[in-house]
Amino acid sequence: MKRKNFFLLLLIFAFGLAGGFFLNKFFIIGLATLYGQETERTHTYTKAVCNEKNECMDFLIKCVNGELDSMESISEVIKFSPEWEDPREEKEKFCD
Repeated sequence: MKRKNFFLLLLIFAFGLAGGFFLNKFFIIGLATLYGQETERTHTYTKAVCNEKNECMDFLIKCVNGELDSMESISEVIKFSPEWEDPREEKEKFCD
């Protein structure tokens, strides 16, 4: 009898946990969509911006919904050798 009650409680807990996960997803995404509100997608990354003399500054780029929100300098001007190239992935636009 004790074993049966234990498994019953475990099953109720598992269904409650799964139900809470799906309801949470619905309320965060579903209600915003229901009322015509879009959820905001943001991401940030750093990028070295250089001139023709290879003098560079690092910038923190913040994108919101695919558009440039802010671009903040996070370093001083640094002069690199003429052969230096930024090892990070080159992007066509700041916010793809």
